[in-house]
Amino acid sequence: MKKKLRILLIAISVLVLACGIAVGVLAADDGVSAQAENPWQYVTSGGETKTAATFSEAVKGAGAGKTVTLLSDCTELLEKVVTVSSNGTESVTGESIVINKALTVDLGGHTYKMVQEHQSRISITTTSLVTIKNGTIVASGNSVFGANNSGYAIIRPDAGNTNIRLENLNTYSGCVVHSGWVSGTKVTIVGGEHHLVYNPGHCMGGGIVESRRNADVTVSDAKIYVANNRHLMSSLIYGETSATKSSKYLFENCDIIYEVKDGKIIKQSEK
Repeated sequence: MKKKLRILLIAISVLVLACGIAVGVLAADDGVSAQAENPWQYVTSGGETKTAATFSEAVKGAGAGKTVTLLSDCTELLEKVVTVSSNGTESVTGESIVINKALTVDLGGHTYKMVQEHQSRISITTTSLVTIKNGTIVASGNSVFGANNSGYAIIRPDAGNTNIRLENLNTYSGCVVHSGWVSGTKVTIVGGEHHLVYNPGHCMGGGIVESRRNADVTVSDAKIYVANNRHLMSSLIYGETSATKSSKYLFENCDIIYEVKDGKIIKQSEK
């Protein structure tokens, strides 16, 4: 009887261990639940270093001119926000990460994945310099303008005369910076690989920077991978004719690789 009980206990122990391993594997397959609880670190205005669960929380807690650092790979869902007015009219916006002060975001060689709903994005509302560097940002999700799971733009200036600098940043998106009708956007991109997913929606024609008013854009020492069946030039500077005339775009020592044309993968590279 004791021998049978011992065998039964061993069998139960093996079963519990197997279930634990299975749960661990499932957790590892879930990018959100498997990531660190507080993958973000920031420095407060008083110089204190703290950690945060989300990018938005870290940005809010950081002092002006300080640094927000990503400590490990991170995936975040930026949800659709529905607001109902007093007369019952619904308006839909996207949850955004609002940067309203001078800030440096150092991804530390890690990947930040934004799963976007509607027009979720990193929203810049300051004229002070905002620098994002050293890592990878992936935008995914079929937003209001999205298609082919390309997501929305990664960054959107929501105020005039913003100053954005991207250093050694790799991006995967329909568009990197979408300034729309905002005037005076300055964008400096140094290094990195930028994979522009073809998106036939509203403005996401695969443009690295989309602007319609007085943009000042400099891109240097970067690789730009274009997936656009429509207009090869709009893959770099997307906007109306008036936009390209009123804006300045300078590409220095960049490799432009056209990946898709008429549905076929090609390897046409230009300097």
